[in-house]
Amino acid sequence: MFNSDRQLGQILVMQGKLDADDLELALREHHKTGERLDSILLKMGLASEEDVLRALAEQLQLPFVRLSEHTIPKDVIEKIPAKLVSHYHLVPIEQTNGTLRVAVSDPLDIHTLDDLRMILKVEVEPVVATYKDIEDAIKRYYGIGAATVEELMEESGGETTIEVDRTIEDIDEMAEDASIVRFVNQIIAEAIADRATDIHVEPFEQELRIRYRIDGMLYEAAIPPSIKRFQSAIISRIKIMADMNIAERRLPQDGKIKVKVQEKDFDLRVSTLPTPYGESISIRILSRESELVSLDKLGLDEYHLKILRRMIQKPHGIIFVTGPT
Repeated sequence: MFNSDRQLGQILVMQGKLDADDLELALREHHKTGERLDSILLKMGLASEEDVLRALAEQLQLPFVRLSEHTIPKDVIEKIPAKLVSHYHLVPIEQTNGTLRVAVSDPLDIHTLDDLRMILKVEVEPVVATYKDIEDAIKRYYGIGAATVEELMEESGGETTIEVDRTIEDIDEMAEDASIVRFVNQIIAEAIADRATDIHVEPFEQELRIRYRIDGMLYEAAIPPSIKRFQSAIISRIKIMADMNIAERRLPQDGKIKVKVQEKDFDLRVSTLPTPYGESISIRILSRESELVSLDKLGLDEYHLKILRRMIQKPHGIIFVTGPT
């Protein structure tokens, strides 16, 4: 194993991605702890994940791919259920001659590949991609919270019909279901990770749409189409979090939620509005730890920055700051 790790390090050195002295430092740590060299290099910040994985792919004679540059056919995506994709953190990219190629970020994890072969009853061939690239592909092709929605479908007997009116007691009970709670948490966490300022939950006749406002523009979140079935439970869960009356669906309501995501505190201002297809929800995201930004980090060009600096030196007057929201 030591020789294998040294070979990986030497590939990085030859590619100019790692200094020889840093390699020896990492190898000493590997010899002392037994931890894999690729993990040590990343933990010590001596090489980037992509550089390490490219070198590892070369060492193992496997292709390295950027999933953002690939279009994965729908029939290939359907080869692996969302639950397995989420559990093993991989994504299928193509199938040729009965062999399914899957992108993984740890090609040395042979147990995952063996599990897939046993579960899917097909030959599985790995290609290498970064963890973030795989994560983005899972969201793009399966949707945010796809594994959670798959669990909900299994719990409800796999029915795909659009939900009919339920009693308040049924909705209240379902809104507290662990899978619904997890899905709503994922939607909020994803919005915060994308630096969104607003979340819009919009019901339509045949679908439930979730959109994020990022830099003033609205972007539709990738969510599983079957989520429409759980619309009332999702909306009720948000209303419960905001301390609203879930029985009241005909009048607008306002509420607040306090959440902590990645050790940061956020206030969420929640507003509901009745529509012909159910309640629409708007959530404004406000960080309680917003940092003050200096003038030179506002994104102004030098010409306008000079004008602003000159104007704020004036003894009196007013400056209007306007934006998209």
